[in-house]
Amino acid sequence: MSNVIIVTCDKYKEDAMTVDGIILGTAGIKGSIKMYQKVIAVGPLVRDIKEGDMVMLNLSRYYAPEYTEEQSSLRSTVHMKNTPKFIVPHIMLDGQDCLQITSQDIEYIIEEAEYPEN
Repeated sequence: MSNVIIVTCDKYKEDAMTVDGIILGTAGIKGSIKMYQKVIAVGPLVRDIKEGDMVMLNLSRYYAPEYTEEQSSLRSTVHMKNTPKFIVPHIMLDGQDCLQITSQDIEYIIEEAEYPEN
């Protein structure tokens, strides 16, 4: 497993909103992966991250833009969809869907915080 880290794959159950009712960007949309996850297992080469840590993820290297194509009689135009899509390796561990990432996919360890339930 070297520098592989297994984290939970928690997703938003509903759109995440601020107190003012504003959706928290495209990352807070119902069904999308939360940017913070709990560490389940770490490989032997991983430093400073341990099981049970809550971490903030940076999944930018897994970004997979989606395009739509519109055809007219003269030309074809390609548009990028607004909703970002990330293709992150998933594994099943004890019947639970988990993400398989590396240490470079972690922005930072969250020391103390309250997490929204949605």
